[in-house]
Amino acid sequence: MNKKIQAFTMPLIASNLFQIVISQISLVIIARKSTDALAAVTMID
Repeated sequence: MNKKIQAFTMPLIASNLFQIVISQISLVIIARKSTDALAAVTMID
């Protein structure tokens, strides 16, 4: 049972971590453009 749970949760955890990394990278790119754009994106998030 434990192996089945790990087989199911590991891809979910990896996907969540990948999503966090992509989000942080996009915020850095947006912050380089302008602070107004960064404020707009953070307000939407």
